[in-house]
Amino acid sequence: MPTLTEEDQQIAEPLLDHGTEAFDPSTCNWVDVTSIFDQATQGMKVGEMIESPQFRLFDAMSAIEIMDPKMDSGFNNSEDMTMEKAVESGIITRNIPHEDLVAIWDQLLMYYLLWLDGHTIVQTCFCCLYLHDL
Repeated sequence: MPTLTEEDQQIAEPLLDHGTEAFDPSTCNWVDVTSIFDQATQGMKVGEMIESPQFRLFDAMSAIEIMDPKMDSGFNNSEDMTMEKAVESGIITRNIPHEDLVAIWDQLLMYYLLWLDGHTIVQTCFCCLYLHDL
């Protein structure tokens, strides 16, 4: 892994020590860290990632993607899939074989546990059309 220059270390040190206090961008002195990341990535292998101690993959996956119908709750999309549309298009059926029903309930249980673990209900339980039709 490449070593950072003393100047780059001085720049990076305050960036790594944010603790858990609320982030207020107006009080920050913004610094270009491109050279630090360029230098750090030179020693990286495929599949490795740079992260801060406060980084959680859950936060990255829960980030809002604007104008993406699945991620942006404010995006008004008339093309949202409903139970009726899914049945009409043949994506799902109302007559579910027992083995498929077991698989659906297994998936719903996993989504429920993910929701209890802190994931959003929209991205877990509410993504099942069968659950919408209860």
